[in-house]
Amino acid sequence: MSEFNDESKEFEDYEEFEGEILEYFEDEYQEYWRSQIVRAEWAGAQELYKLLEENKLKKLYGKRAKLFLLADGESLLAFCLLSEKNMPKVFLKKPWINFLFTFPSQCKKGYAKLLINHAAEIAKKDGYKKIYAMTDAKGFFEKCDFSLDSEKQSADKVLKIYSRTL
Repeated sequence: MSEFNDESKEFEDYEEFEGEILEYFEDEYQEYWRSQIVRAEWAGAQELYKLLEENKLKKLYGKRAKLFLLADGESLLAFCLLSEKNMPKVFLKKPWINFLFTFPSQCKKGYAKLLINHAAEIAKKDGYKKIYAMTDAKGFFEKCDFSLDSEKQSADKVLKIYSRTL
C-alpha cells in the first residue's frame, strides 16, 4: 500500500532533479540505505525495514522485486517498491507499486511521481502492459496517469486498485 503525507495539496512537477535513482538490491551500501528507510515516521517504512533486515522482502513480494531509492548524495528523499506481488493479499495482477514514500521535508517536489514514472519504464522494459497500485489515498494516482481499476473492502476502509497502461 502507498502512503502520502498530505494528499489534499497539489504537488509540483520535478524540475532538473540532480540526484539519482538507485536500485537497493544492486547497491553496495544496503546497510546505510536501510538506516535511512527506518528513519521514516511511517508504519510501512518500518515494515519495509524489517523485511529488508530479515531478507524476506523478495520472498513475500517476488524474486524480481526492485526497491528504488531517490537519493541526493547520501540523503534519501523518497523510495518505492516495484514488485510482482501486492501484500498483504496476493492479487493475480502484476506488477505493483508498493511502499511509496516521500520524506516530509521533500514533499510537493514531484519525487513520488518521478519514482512512479521510473518504475513504469522498468515495468514496460520487462514486458508488462500495465502497472498497479492499491491505496486509500484520494487523487494522487489519477495525477500520475492511473485510473481506477476496482475497489476492495478491508476491515475499516475501502482500498482502491489503480492501473496505468504502459
